[in-house]
Amino acid sequence: HAIPSLRYIVHLTAPGLDLMGAGEPCVPGISLGHNGTAAFGITIFGADQEDVYVYETRGDSYRHGEGSEAMAVVEETFAVKGHPDQRLALKFTRHGPVIHEDATRGLAYALRSVWWSPGSAAYLTSLDSMRATSLDAFRTAIRGWGAPSTNHVYADTSGTIAWIPAGFSPVRPNWNGLLPVPGDGRYEWQGFLDPSLMPEKVDPPEGFVATANEMNLPAGWDHEARRLGHEWA
Repeated sequence: HAIPSLRYIVHLTAPGLDLMGAGEPCVPGISLGHNGTAAFGITIFGADQEDVYVYETRGDSYRHGEGSEAMAVVEETFAVKGHPDQRLALKFTRHGPVIHEDATRGLAYALRSVWWSPGSAAYLTSLDSMRATSLDAFRTAIRGWGAPSTNHVYADTSGTIAWIPAGFSPVRPNWNGLLPVPGDGRYEWQGFLDPSLMPEKVDPPEGFVATANEMNLPAGWDHEARRLGHEWA
């Protein structure tokens, strides 16, 4: 158990705004709920939004391209009750935070994640999607959904139902993201998959849509041309 809870039930009301549902305690908006016309919910989709990079290092520099780059170093101090302050040097490469160093072998490992890309603030797109009263408006809103990757289910009073996954999916032109890769510039993201290329299901003949933290990719999905990931729950 933890406090705060992952989600809080809230009722937001203001002139021109009346919504009820669940949102994340640290983020404004409602990601699961309804606005009186449309209802919406999410589960995790599982797109591969992270990569581990491995660097050849010398001190606080690492090889990149034909030369080297210096890591950014941030010194943090943590107060601990009853003990001396604890100090920690946080290091960053061009790809993200260093999560491990092997000084003996001259190696460092850093994590690159969609979460740290500009415009990808987690769940913040719900500020727009929670106001949508039509499928077109909802679809347009979640095209800006960066992280985490999520299955969105939608239903409105017109009888329309839909499943649309969203989340920035890195384009990896020369590897599939399953294993760590050198951070010397040979393995770089080439932007993100165009949201219009993501699958969706609208008013299916079976009369329902459902998700449960999984990739509901349709049969025949071209996994090589449009790689989304290899994870599921």
